[in-house]
Amino acid sequence: MKAFGRFMTIALAASLAGGCATTPSTPPEREPDQRSYAEFLADIPETDWQEIAPEDLMVLEWNDRESGEPQRMVIRLMELDYGAAWAANVRAMARRNYWRDGAIYRVIPGFVAQWGLVPDPDAEEEPADPDYLQTIPPGSYIAPLSGAASPDQCRRSATALSGVCDSYAPQVRFVDGWVFGSDGELMWPLFCRGTVGVARGMAPAQGSGVALYAVLANDHRRMDRNLGMVGRVVEGFDLLDELPGGTGDGGVYADSADVHAFTRVALAADLPETERPRYRYLKTESASYTALLDWVVQPNAFYTERYAAADACRDIVPVTPIED
Repeated sequence: MKAFGRFMTIALAASLAGGCATTPSTPPEREPDQRSYAEFLADIPETDWQEIAPEDLMVLEWNDRESGEPQRMVIRLMELDYGAAWAANVRAMARRNYWRDGAIYRVIPGFVAQWGLVPDPDAEEEPADPDYLQTIPPGSYIAPLSGAASPDQCRRSATALSGVCDSYAPQVRFVDGWVFGSDGELMWPLFCRGTVGVARGMAPAQGSGVALYAVLANDHRRMDRNLGMVGRVVEGFDLLDELPGGTGDGGVYADSADVHAFTRVALAADLPETERPRYRYLKTESASYTALLDWVVQPNAFYTERYAAADACRDIVPVTPIED
């Protein structure tokens, strides 16, 4: 399968080393770790990795319109209390084959690729959501700070930042391989490149999960605390990047024949074992992850101005395929 081995590329050392500070700081002198990113990951003990449960991986497949080659995208679904109703709705619809006639029907390059049931431009009203979906409680875009959350990863002084920082949140917290912004009492997911969000109409609509989208760039952070999040693309993101933009209103494909119709949407748990994708993430509470963050912000001889900070949107949590 053409897309089988493709997965979201984890940023290389040079890109990860980019800082979110505006004033450079001088890191303490120490011997730099000369390993490459791949070498660093290869040295991590197996016990510091966590396999993603098959219930938390959703597989979406379609055929390339020109070549007919099968394409595949895999999404890690949120398993935390944050947004639990949205994620539960997505799992329920996948299990009931809700998207059997679904497609990627809206693409705005550099913004979003959206999928679901293809809208009927002649319909006077949108179709009703399935009656088995949960109602999304108001205020679901944010959640109380989890007791399992890491300490704030961003250290701020009057002149500099260090650690993992974000321009849109005063704090950065990790929970089970997810990255959240926080104010110390509440937390919310960051809508970085690769995030899978819940489409909705104008407020107070919150969306049910019948239509989803992937964020195609890191500069749409106004979505934070304004839209629901259900997961993150871990394989096939490059396929979304390659899709042509829609020419209709709002990036919708003007001709229904141009949509990218799904051939299968299912949870990995419901696929035959031989067809299940397997992925793992580096445990953010592990010593190896602490070492990784230290490696990310170490002095780099290429740069004359040294920043001891990494941007929270730089794919800071490694997710890798598990090869059988």
